[in-house]
Parts: sequence; C-alpha cells; structure tokens
Amino acid sequence: MSYYQPQPTKNRTPVWVGVAAVLVALLAVGAYVLGRSDGGAAPAAGPAASTDPAISWSIVGGNEPVPASPVAGPRDTGGGLAKGFSHDTLGAALAAVNISSRLASEAGAQVYEATAREQCFGDVDTALNQIRNSYSNAPTGAAKPSEIWYRVAGGDPRADLVLMSIALKTPESVERGGYAGLDMTMRWDAGDWKVQIPIARPLLVPSVSGYTFLGRPNV
Repeated sequence: MSYYQPQPTKNRTPVWVGVAAVLVALLAVGAYVLGRSDGGAAPAAGPAASTDPAISWSIVGGNEPVPASPVAGPRDTGGGLAKGFSHDTLGAALAAVNISSRLASEAGAQVYEATAREQCFGDVDTALNQIRNSYSNAPTGAAKPSEIWYRVAGGDPRADLVLMSIALKTPESVERGGYAGLDMTMRWDAGDWKVQIPIARPLLVPSVSGYTFLGRPNV
C-alpha cells in the first residue's frame, strides 16, 4: 500500500514555526523558520464552521490543549493515550491533534512511547529518538494556540488513507502573518486512526480559507 507523504501545500510561505516543548509533537507553538517559498493564490473557499459544536478541551503534556467530541472521539483516554476516533473527517482531525500532541517528551516516556508504537506507523524508532533528544532544545513558556482549524489535503477520510492539514493560530504565527500549518498522513487501521511519523516540519499558512474551524482551546 502506498502512503501519502506530507508535502508543502500551495498558498504557504514556509517558515520554521517554533514548537512548544518538542519538535516531534509539532502541534505546539513555535518560532522556527523554514527556508522555502510558494507564491500560489489562496484557496477560493472560505472558512467553515465546526462540524461539532460539542468540542471540549483538556491538557496533555503540561501545556498542550487537545480536543474531544462525544461523537467523533477519543472514546478511550486510559493510560494518557487517546484512542477510538470516528472514521470520518472530524475523527481524523481529532486523531491528528490528539495523537501528535502526545508525541512529546513532556507527555512522559510511558505516554509517548506507547503512542508512537501503538498509534503510529512509519519510522517509529527515528521519531522516538527525536522525542527523547528534544527536551533540552525545547522553548519554554510558549503560548497555547488560540484557534485550531483543519481540512482534508488529500485522500478520503472514509477510506484507508487521508492527508490532514491542521492550522494553529499562535502569537508567533500571527507575527509572521498567518497560521502554523501541519500536514499529517493518517491511516485507518484495525478500527482506528494512526499517524505517520516522523511528522513533517510546520509551514506558515497565510489563510485558513478552505479550512474548517475546530475550536478555541478554553483550558
């Protein structure tokens, strides 16, 4: 089976966006700059409202806000993990945020090791080495995202493979003129979503046109 590989999407002026606490989690806030550019026009479609107004929020890893839906999951957060997501767009988006947020040294070895080995595919050993070595280089006191958005960048969220794009609004991304964007390849496997790792570095998303609003973390 071939996999989608995260690729820079049009309409993004790539930058390093600083990652709160860990490079691999990638959903944390950041201040890195990636040195490529793409001058394509912004998507025509405007932002959409959240498909689930009942999104609730909690914190993992000390500072990372993660969303949950009574319909789309996660249905099981035992042991600090997040499992049991719906086989649709919202389920894939929630899985992308929840799983990647637990791939951080701050989540603790018990959580990130189990998350990587049970809920991810790809080069797991390389990703785990990145997590273990990231703590000393991680910025401290980074602000949490004030908005999270998502869209399907490729594939089909009701099939086996989908490429999800997550956009986060942070103080650092606003200073750079947009949102911190993350592309994650998701695979439906044994009744749940898994994330391909290592996850590609974030890019700057100039606009959330074409994205769906997931929510504003209130934790």
